[in-house]
Amino acid sequence: MHAKVRLAAYAQLAYGSFAGVANPFALGDLQPGQTVLDLGSGAGTDLLIAAQMVGPQGRVIGIDMTPAMLDRARRSATEMRLTNVELHQALIETLPIADEKVDAVISNGVIDLVPDKDAVFGEIDRVLRPGGRLQVARPASTAPWDRRSGQRSRSADAAQERPPHPRALAQHSFSR
Repeated sequence: MHAKVRLAAYAQLAYGSFAGVANPFALGDLQPGQTVLDLGSGAGTDLLIAAQMVGPQGRVIGIDMTPAMLDRARRSATEMRLTNVELHQALIETLPIADEKVDAVISNGVIDLVPDKDAVFGEIDRVLRPGGRLQVARPASTAPWDRRSGQRSRSADAAQERPPHPRALAQHSFSR
């Protein structure tokens, strides 16, 4: 299905504000009829792709903390005549979604910006249905990661590691 999503259908309003870091859909296609949650949906580029993938019988819920980005996403969805999009202003650490209501959660770089990843993954675990899927795109970085401070290290001799997402994922019964 991913290959069939029409890139030409992107609303310029959303594409012009895209700030994602990778492609969460590279981890697998969404299926028609699914309910999908987009964390940090911004102006809506990934949200619009997901809405096309799940089709009119599916639903895509976008969460963003900024009203301006939600307005852009809403206008883009309207421009594209997508009626299966729902948008909420909220923090991804406290989702306004009932328990076990979504089939897939997508996010494109936003989780890396949140200090309390444990809260984020706890919320993802809570809203995903049994058997649900998490598709997260993360930034690639060559800067070393300092395990003690939890920040990118400025010292040239620090060991290179990724941030502790695998540990947070394991704490909430997710697997790689």
